[in-house]
This record gives sequence, structure tokens and C-alpha cells, in this order.
Amino acid sequence: MKRLAQAYLTESRWFHSNHIPTVEEYMEVAIVTSTYAMLTTVSFLGMEETTEEVLIWTTSHPKIIEAASLIGRLMDDIAGSEVYFKLPLLFLFSTLYGCTYLRLNIFMGWESHKIYV
Repeated sequence: MKRLAQAYLTESRWFHSNHIPTVEEYMEVAIVTSTYAMLTTVSFLGMEETTEEVLIWTTSHPKIIEAASLIGRLMDDIAGSEVYFKLPLLFLFSTLYGCTYLRLNIFMGWESHKIYV
């Protein structure tokens, strides 16, 4: 929760100072503000057989949850681009890097975190 509040504060600072983050800066914060990691942890809390070990694992930022957060956030950015164009920061980001770049990052997120059964 503390990490999420800090990420929201960072986005707010960017917006109010008209700062355009680098792709790396944006991705670092966007993964957190997507709230997918928090949703995963809360989902485990709702299961009957969840152990303390599982909760510790989900809060240790495993790569699979980070990848799912990245993919989910980028897909959301692409799908909601009409709404986001009203915000100067995301308008500039999408203008500079475009949806093709976001789609490439989604693909790379899937490729780098494949789980082979």
C-alpha cells in the first residue's frame, strides 16, 4: 500500500510539473499504479487455504506478478487511449513512443516471463 501511494505521488508530481518521464521511469511507476500486484495479494487473502508463505511470496515482487502488472498496464493504456489523451503526460508519452512501442513491450513482457510446463 505504501509503494502504491508513493507511485501515485510520483505521477502527480510529473503531471503538475509538466515532466515527461523516460520510458523506464514511466514503466517503473506504471507497474505499481496498475494495482495488479495488490489485487493478486488480496485475491490470495480471500482463498481458504492461503498460507503465510504464499502471502510473503506475493509481496516479494516475483517476476511473474511484475510481468502480469506490466502487460495489464500497457494493455490498459492502449485500450483507454481515447480517455488518456485528455491528460497531457500520457498524450505526450503516446505521441513520442506510440502504441507500436507499447505493444512491443507487452510482447517482450510475455516472452521474458514464459513459464514452461
